[in-house]
Amino acid sequence: MNIILLSKLLCDEFVKLNIEESLFDISNHTQLNGLLLTIQKIQNKLIEEQNIEDLDLVSRLMAEQIFKEKNDSNHSTINFIIHFISYIPFNYYCCIGNHNKALSYVSYSFSDNFNDEQSKEFNLNRPSDFINNYYVANNESLGELFNWIGNFYFICRRISAYENIANEMLDLFYLVVKNRINVISFGWAIGSIACWANSINHKQTPEIVLYIQNLVKSDVCNGDTTIDLLLSLSTELAKYTKEPAHYWANIALRYYEKYCKNHQKLHFLFNVISRDFENLDRNSLKEILLEITDINNSHDIDSGYSSIIMQKDRLFEMIKPAILALAATGNINEVLQILSTWYEVEEQNLIDEEDVFFIDPTYKDYYRLSSLEYSFHCKRDVTQIITNVTRGFSEFNQVSHSVRGVSGFEVIPKNKDRFGVPKQELSDDFELLLKEFYNVKGIKRSIKELKKNMSSIVIPSDHYPMQYIFQKYLGKCYPQLVSLEAPQKDRSIVKVCIWSGSSSLTEEVEYKALNSIFNRENVQVDYFSSVKANKAKFLDCYQDNSYDVIWIMSHGIYDHWKPLGAEIVIGNDETISLDELKSIFVPQFKRRLLFLNVCDGAAHTSFDGLPKLGFAPALTNRNQCSISHLWPVNPWVASLFGVVFAENILKTKDFFQAYSNTLGILSLSNDKIIDYLFNISNLDPDFIDRIKNQRINYSLLAHSGSAAFYQ
Repeated sequence: MNIILLSKLLCDEFVKLNIEESLFDISNHTQLNGLLLTIQKIQNKLIEEQNIEDLDLVSRLMAEQIFKEKNDSNHSTINFIIHFISYIPFNYYCCIGNHNKALSYVSYSFSDNFNDEQSKEFNLNRPSDFINNYYVANNESLGELFNWIGNFYFICRRISAYENIANEMLDLFYLVVKNRINVISFGWAIGSIACWANSINHKQTPEIVLYIQNLVKSDVCNGDTTIDLLLSLSTELAKYTKEPAHYWANIALRYYEKYCKNHQKLHFLFNVISRDFENLDRNSLKEILLEITDINNSHDIDSGYSSIIMQKDRLFEMIKPAILALAATGNINEVLQILSTWYEVEEQNLIDEEDVFFIDPTYKDYYRLSSLEYSFHCKRDVTQIITNVTRGFSEFNQVSHSVRGVSGFEVIPKNKDRFGVPKQELSDDFELLLKEFYNVKGIKRSIKELKKNMSSIVIPSDHYPMQYIFQKYLGKCYPQLVSLEAPQKDRSIVKVCIWSGSSSLTEEVEYKALNSIFNRENVQVDYFSSVKANKAKFLDCYQDNSYDVIWIMSHGIYDHWKPLGAEIVIGNDETISLDELKSIFVPQFKRRLLFLNVCDGAAHTSFDGLPKLGFAPALTNRNQCSISHLWPVNPWVASLFGVVFAENILKTKDFFQAYSNTLGILSLSNDKIIDYLFNISNLDPDFIDRIKNQRINYSLLAHSGSAAFYQ
């Protein structure tokens, strides 16, 4: 199938219709309907053949070519046709859980910009214009438009905090109902709209929830639709009903279980056990674990690690409340069982319940720290604290995070060309917010109650430098447990692989300094420069059991709109993806260190689950721990961190202790850092001079707080 030729022919047929809204009569509808139906048939055929590359190509080409015909007299209908072209691929990506790809199709509906940019200007009035359009209103397209709204909310729940978008979608809801469109078959969309209304505390939320209750009680909906409606009622929407959430969950399981999709049944099961977490029924837990296993078995293994994790992350909000409540009541073993089943961790490798503690800074109205033997909680204004730290992080790291139910966030960062680059002048302000967020003052005594060598699990896995804050203000920090596996004993440092992927000046300087330190202790260093190296050689090194440390100096590529496309430059214009590295065997002889001294190597998607979508956190297991940077870091800072860390792993012979020591040293004044470097035996003097002559305040959070440790 010649996609380019086909899309051109279809667009030529659209042009022949001479679409002009003032002259648009019913005689044109049949021809236009035929063309739109042809497009959908082609798109569905490509999906059936799993020819997704051509699906994207034909959809984009047709949208771009039809856009060229837009003028003042036909703009609304042309906008709708372009919007219509997005329906099938948009729905496809929603169904498979690739929500970032689905989000790119939203621009077809709100924008004339089809380029692959991180930020675009949206015209939020377009969907409302569609409803008033003569063609749309006379061809019963409103039901599909309504379903599109539901999908839109589903893929971008965090955007739901922006009241202008949410209000626009709610206006559409009322317009659809006003036009008496049969929405009974769109229970999924109705529930999504209600959740969206609740997320911004919309004044008509109770009315929408009552509408849903009446649909359920009137028995006019089929089983599939009723399940969708009950799903929404068993969420936070239950606060608008007389019955608690688990009441609606019980109805779903008792009368409509056969209509449940796996993830829906799991949601209802978790709701049922929410009645009494302290006395969790063993049979209920067993049923939950079986349901999770069924969901895992339904994933397409061929879609790759990142796509599967993306699907898990999007569904994690179903299990998050139970995870946090169980942890708060001391049921650590049950939490680990659920998480390990969810993330498919082998039971024999699972960490012991006594070796882990949970932190949730935002559990209902509390800050909670929970372990098997100790629990601490304090009541506080969680909404205000979350609002402050989220706004502070968005400004500091130039991203667009938001909070449901809170208005006033800036949608687009000031630096539209590059998201995620920290503004060092805001370091101190953000650090103060993090001190409050992690309740540093309140947990000083609690930290002393924890055993040594424990690991922390933080839910939600916010993209914040918690270890830096703990080390600086509490004098100790903890490894962040992502693999859920019990770590093996660290290797002795005998042989190190140092890989220079970009061959930059700072990489060369860093290598010379590292080499001088390792040679002092007779550690063998194998150095690979990007000039001679290639991906095949890199993969050989990564799988080589003789290396105790894999040390990578290079450039990390991370697009905050497309985290699945994260890459690390290997050299010679070659890159490697997370999926490629996840598929490679890690040697099983004690625990080695993967040190990714690259920008954004620890950057990960900010979902509610564990940070499994990011190089450093994802590549951990019982045989490998990792260190990398949460954001783009100044190359001289990266080199400094690496050299101080190298000195400390040789002294402590403990990967994590060396990391925490390095955090402490980099938080000192520049003069004290230089003094420390002068005391490192055999260190290349050129390195000290270069670090000393940089105009960098190394102690700022933007610099000294960038590194994170995972296991």
